[in-house]
Amino acid sequence: MRLILPILIASAALAAEPTALPPELVPDNQLPAVSLMPVGSVLTKVTIPSYDAGRRLRASLRAMELTVVDSQTLEAKNVRLDFFNIDRSAKGRVDLKFARFDQQKGTLDTREPVEMISEDFHAEGAGLSYVVEQSKGFLIGPVKTRFYAKPQQPASP
Repeated sequence: MRLILPILIASAALAAEPTALPPELVPDNQLPAVSLMPVGSVLTKVTIPSYDAGRRLRASLRAMELTVVDSQTLEAKNVRLDFFNIDRSAKGRVDLKFARFDQQKGTLDTREPVEMISEDFHAEGAGLSYVVEQSKGFLIGPVKTRFYAKPQQPASP
């Protein structure tokens, strides 16, 4: 339980506020451009933005290399996931050496080193399983996490 708590707090800290949408407006997890590319296609220096229901930038995925494994699976090397506040300021980031994205399940998985950074914490792990739709993940151990206390505001007279 001691290891799971920091991971759950870390993933919640980076997660965007969930927005209830009617079923017809719920975005599909699939990347439409991938369906047009043949298996084995390789894209370099890729950026994929993600927006909330108000069309505000919520997150972006950048990868040095993105490979189409099959119609449902993508593999990426040197990945950075950036998360943003409503005002577009940086909320946090996740750095991955390698990741596999299953479009059908909406999951991002890696068993390579992972680093998560925000104002409130810094976590490193040996892997990550992340469910995109729920904005929740599990950092695989061994894990090292540091939480940062916010400076106390002076008491007003």
